[in-house]
Amino acid sequence: RASGQAARRYIDRRSVMSHTQAPQRKTYVAKASLEVFYTGGPCRLSHDGTMVAAACHEAVNIVEVGTGKVVHNLPGDTEPITALCWSRDGRRVFTASRSMRCSVWDATTGESVRTFKAHSTPVLYMGVDPTGTLLVTTSADRTARVWDIDKGFCTHAFRGHGGMVTVACFHPDARKLQLYTGSQDGEVRAWSLRERKCVGVLQAHQSSVTAIQVPMAADGGADKLITCARDRVVHEWNLKTMKRISTLPVHEAAEGLVCLDPAAAAGLIGKAAVRAAPDAIYFATAGEKGMIRVWRMGVVCL
Repeated sequence: RASGQAARRYIDRRSVMSHTQAPQRKTYVAKASLEVFYTGGPCRLSHDGTMVAAACHEAVNIVEVGTGKVVHNLPGDTEPITALCWSRDGRRVFTASRSMRCSVWDATTGESVRTFKAHSTPVLYMGVDPTGTLLVTTSADRTARVWDIDKGFCTHAFRGHGGMVTVACFHPDARKLQLYTGSQDGEVRAWSLRERKCVGVLQAHQSSVTAIQVPMAADGGADKLITCARDRVVHEWNLKTMKRISTLPVHEAAEGLVCLDPAAAAGLIGKAAVRAAPDAIYFATAGEKGMIRVWRMGVVCL
């Protein structure tokens, strides 16, 4: 009898263990993974918004926005990247490093097309004109240069700033043939590509200019200029008179600014807010506080 009871207890224990046993482990295969593709410095979105070029140490990664996948790694020259930009059609990427070497890359293959030296000191900004045929580079040598993208030669060399030239912007209307530059000492200059000379000096900022935009979507926006700097204000200028129209405090050192068309602004702040002033200048700023703010020129943050 004792042996029978022991057998039953053993069977009961086995039954309990079988019901409480942990589920069988499964192995999984990674479908995708995210890797470090940005370590600080220049970062630019392609014009169609599908790709981003991001500095990663001394190299540049081409990343798909939708998936986060690194499509190409553009090798550097052991020096940090100081500026980069996309061509209008998204087929080329232009980069500059602290070694003063500028490179042109095929964005579809990741191969180098050519290299050149643009300035005697590091390049601080690069941008492409509305036609996609001209490249502007600005530098710590206090100059801005314009380059023929296809043939690779310098078409214009603009001198006159008293400080490092930190940013530039072509007028979106290619017929105007104008370039605008900002410098570390707060000065903004307008240059005529046709006449090859400075046609206006805009002085109001008290620190380094970080962004220049032409608000084409606003009423009369083609004749206006918006500038921001680290002095915590945004200025609106009349390009016909080269005089300041208004000033808007943004209460932080602005590191970037982009003008918004009414549709883009409505998507961020609501249709009702835009409907109240459909022809106004709307723009977004990014500053030292790490926030994106949307503004209407002349009023507080929306």
